[in-house]
Amino acid sequence: MALNDVRTPATQKIHTEPADYRFKAFPSGTSWLSLAEIPEQDWNALSGDFSLPVMVLKEAELNHNIERMAAWCNGRGVLLAPHAKTTMSPELVRRQIEAGAWAVTVATVSQARVLAEFGMRRIIIANQVLARADLEWICAFLRGDVTREVYVLVDSLAGVRLMDEALSGIGEAGRSLPVLLELGYNGGRAGCRTTDEALAVASAISSSAHLELFGVEGFEGLVPGETAIYRLIAARAFLAAMTATVLALHNAGLLPSRPMVTSGGSAYFDEVVREFVGEWQGPPISVVLRSGCYITHDHGLYETASPLRDDADPFLPALEVWAHVLSVPATGLAILGCGRRDVPYDAGMPVPLRVRNADSERGLADAKVTSLNDQHLFLSFSDENRLAVGELVCLGISHPCSAFDKWPLIPLVDDSYQVVGAVKTYF
Repeated sequence: MALNDVRTPATQKIHTEPADYRFKAFPSGTSWLSLAEIPEQDWNALSGDFSLPVMVLKEAELNHNIERMAAWCNGRGVLLAPHAKTTMSPELVRRQIEAGAWAVTVATVSQARVLAEFGMRRIIIANQVLARADLEWICAFLRGDVTREVYVLVDSLAGVRLMDEALSGIGEAGRSLPVLLELGYNGGRAGCRTTDEALAVASAISSSAHLELFGVEGFEGLVPGETAIYRLIAARAFLAAMTATVLALHNAGLLPSRPMVTSGGSAYFDEVVREFVGEWQGPPISVVLRSGCYITHDHGLYETASPLRDDADPFLPALEVWAHVLSVPATGLAILGCGRRDVPYDAGMPVPLRVRNADSERGLADAKVTSLNDQHLFLSFSDENRLAVGELVCLGISHPCSAFDKWPLIPLVDDSYQVVGAVKTYF
């Protein structure tokens, strides 16, 4: 069986599911229609076939981003384990694996269970795992199949002890559970804050009957800083601290012969490669990036933070949300028919891009989203960009991770917004 075999019963079941009332925006009266039949319907997402609002996934941009990241990693000799929490779409993960991804990353065992059902066999759970039921599932997944791999994080003596106690009562998985030592920084979330702390936890892992240390993990993507340059400095400082800890663990004989060193979101993955490939002078390591949001990029957070933003071949925004102008109740104010149920807002408001009517399409350069309700969006605009009731507004999004979870089924469209398929999510 292939490392990641996507031809599973669960995969086939996706294509037989009905495109019915459960999936917002999709045409009504389609309970007889399977997802596999969607490309044959000659639907257009913007011509009246779909209810609005609708979030669309643009296939050309999606494919470009997947291939671009795969080529970037391959050219630098690093492995890619894309973070599936961004999309939680087995179909999109399959595309990433087929493009050369080494593994898939998830944030929880629940997410790992979903992707395992769809054939994923090498999974990094980038989190602490302490619940007995979660550890039982991991053991059952690993038991009797040497081609399956699951890596989990640990960052404390208490975590090592609790995992050991739970695993001792579960029964053998046939091998020790692979763990990665999580490193953190002051003011961040989980992870050892000092090298001495990391050495102590690594020593406890080496004494464990149920755990085996495979490498070191960190995440630089949320480092604090008032400006972009200060965040870059902070990211570099954290990665340098990771290097010092990896070397200390190696010198103490606590790491395997070629440990995994994994970091890298979608904002500083170039800095990870600079630190652990370009400037690395330590023992042989396997560098694994875990970027997730690159797959669709965006018009907000990653438009300004992506390492490839000034590249000749950058990532391209692949997600758009289209909504009607429902009301123009005051001068310079339009109310759109979408809201917090439809667009992300945790890392920036949606970005107005274009407006379309029956006759033309034009830009919205100086329009701005000022507020969101559950189902309504407040859009300010100038006299030059006067909006009318019934027009369609295209919104770019900021932060893909908070967009996919709002849409259980997303139409996949070509450049003319013809629907060529659909992507199902499992949040």
